[in-house]
Amino acid sequence: MLLIDAHVHIHDCYDISRFLQAARSSFRSAAARNGDGSTAENGITGVLLLTESAGKDAFHSLARLVDTEQQTIPGAGTVYSTGEAESLRVQMEDGCQLFIIAGRQIVTAEKLEVLAPGMAASYPDGRPMEQVLSEVRENDALPVIPWGFGKWIGRRGEIVEHLLETHDPEDFFLGDNGGRSAIGPFPRLFRKGQSLGFRILPGSDPLPFSKDVRRVGSYGIQVSTAVSPDYPAADVKRILQDLTVLVLPYGRLEQPIPFLRNQVAMQFKKRGR
Repeated sequence: MLLIDAHVHIHDCYDISRFLQAARSSFRSAAARNGDGSTAENGITGVLLLTESAGKDAFHSLARLVDTEQQTIPGAGTVYSTGEAESLRVQMEDGCQLFIIAGRQIVTAEKLEVLAPGMAASYPDGRPMEQVLSEVRENDALPVIPWGFGKWIGRRGEIVEHLLETHDPEDFFLGDNGGRSAIGPFPRLFRKGQSLGFRILPGSDPLPFSKDVRRVGSYGIQVSTAVSPDYPAADVKRILQDLTVLVLPYGRLEQPIPFLRNQVAMQFKKRGR
């Protein structure tokens, strides 16, 4: 069983040891909950697809640890390079193996977001959606249009719907996140995307509050396969792009009160209060 959290941030307020411990705990719980007791007991393989905003580069900060005496993170594990520039392997102290794959979160000219797991280089905000989708693919990354509270309604919702109607399912993915409220209908554009053959990639999308680090790895997909320790990013991209491969979601959505509390807190944070 391979467990993939497809929407991950390493915010400045996160302690990296707690971040890795939270991912291990979440992946272990998911493996146990989904019936693979031996995997949960004897070691798991989890993948964290980073989606870093402009100006953020936690991935390369971690990568630099490989060449220093700080390669081992106390209480968590040891960071190793792979055969790829865009991935790292973390061997946890209890046998759990984590792969961290670089990626970007891009704000388009239309004020929508595109996630680009597998893209290690920085990318500017503010370019048109069609250009972003095309250039993410050209960079051998996975373009994902993520759901966001209030972002798939009105004019922006019409843009996403038009993209679904004018593109093939191989052109991009839709993204769900564990911060969405468990109360309420499944978003209409998810239903439409699925009916047209588009794959939905769920991820935890932890918020920039120190306590939210616990959510890392808690929402994602499971696949009955394995990845190479030397080329995990290439393997994950190949698996997700193959729409014939069965991927199953795992994890739970946010309960209504925490969901509302998080939305209010994010509005205060955006206003610098």
